[in-house]
Amino acid sequence: MNKLLLFSILFVLSFNWISAQITVKNAKKLETKLRNQHLYVVISDTSLKKLYKKALEGITIFDSVFFISEKRFESNIQPNNCYLSSMRFFSIYGTNGNYRLMNYLMIFSPGQKSVEEFKYYHFIKLQAVDEYAFFPIELKKIGNGFRPNFGVLRNNFQQLSKSLDLDKDLKYNQDFSNSNALSALKHDTLLVVLDDVKDTATINLFSKNYPYKYAFISNEAHEKKILTSGKSFYYMHFSLPEENFHNQISIVNSATGLEVFHEKIMVMNNEYEISDKRLFILIDKINGL
Repeated sequence: MNKLLLFSILFVLSFNWISAQITVKNAKKLETKLRNQHLYVVISDTSLKKLYKKALEGITIFDSVFFISEKRFESNIQPNNCYLSSMRFFSIYGTNGNYRLMNYLMIFSPGQKSVEEFKYYHFIKLQAVDEYAFFPIELKKIGNGFRPNFGVLRNNFQQLSKSLDLDKDLKYNQDFSNSNALSALKHDTLLVVLDDVKDTATINLFSKNYPYKYAFISNEAHEKKILTSGKSFYYMHFSLPEENFHNQISIVNSATGLEVFHEKIMVMNNEYEISDKRLFILIDKINGL
């Protein structure tokens, strides 16, 4: 597994509303913490620096970006600094204390008490952090290893920026669709990001049922297209969080980061990417039904 996801901070949650959409808590207060501040990106693989910088290019929230190794972060975490790191945490749910172990990228600014507890106990309680942003970035097979798709991460940063500009929290409890935006897919090509470009089930499903223009693209090509071309397009991507609880289907505007369609599916239904039922729902939404 990628070292970035083996980082040892544990966030103890007493709620279970976090889904695979970006989550921003207390945007107004978070804005004052992040705006014009340094962002410290906690990193284990220095080869990813360039990709982080590309993902943050044009994002005007932060004054500057610095990189810090995981080992140095453990001993040098400072109160009120802004950090972006891969976090492993427990999500506690239900009355019987069930939990899931999950990994997310997270932006947060710890207070003095949180820093002291971290240095002593080696974990931070999420309840002690008043504001934060979760980026639900799943590791993808890109090149010779597993790492985030930084094109998706760039769109997440854009969503965070809009949330802070509007002082509007982002907390999703249900699926949604933007019919006006989706209507553009009657004439625009939908790029479908596939973890496996030889995924015959998804390829056959689209070829038999999707009536508009589409094309399949790998994570690597999709990431490069967002980070280097600057062209606007709509793309569909899938994520199966490590807790294996929900599969997520999202359609996003690559230029703005605007998510225009989102469906989450219980994995127990064996819908690991998209079924004919879900595809027909999308087609109806595109047609304004």
